[in-house]
Amino acid sequence: FAQLLAQLEARDLDIVVGVMDARAHAPGLRHEVLFEDRTVAIVRPGHPLCARPAVGWSDLLDYRWIMPAGQTMMRSQLDRVLLEHGGAGVLPAIETASVVTVESVLRRTDYVAVCSASLGRHLHQLGLVHALPLSTGFGPVGAVYREGEAQPRVVEFLQALRASALRVDDDAEA
Repeated sequence: FAQLLAQLEARDLDIVVGVMDARAHAPGLRHEVLFEDRTVAIVRPGHPLCARPAVGWSDLLDYRWIMPAGQTMMRSQLDRVLLEHGGAGVLPAIETASVVTVESVLRRTDYVAVCSASLGRHLHQLGLVHALPLSTGFGPVGAVYREGEAQPRVVEFLQALRASALRVDDDAEA
């Protein structure tokens, strides 16, 4: 997020879209929360955990993990949840930010991974992963842009983001 905000400030980017934190409130920036998201655990369809009637975070501790990179918001939240459920020794077998890598490894292994709930729903609907029925907080997903920016392409993009966010909220409620 810090690198993206630096690129925004340098005018290399017009807008940053993603999980926001306090840095989105910096002077000279405007931000807009589009929706609140959660983090979900995902596995391959047919994974042994899919057959269980109830799954908790502690049930995931014996599996190998694909984890988000260290020093990211999602990794911090995952580490916290694992610690709360007895997973102090759980280390990543793979660290990646690539959805393609996660899906590819999950497809042929019994690994466990996490992603945003909105992405998990999408991948689940496509039959690529199975989103387990447990989640934890993630944070606000939004747009950050330079204050006073009125470029037509930024305004149009923000309108498209708002419309897309409404669909994400509708899907989450379904």
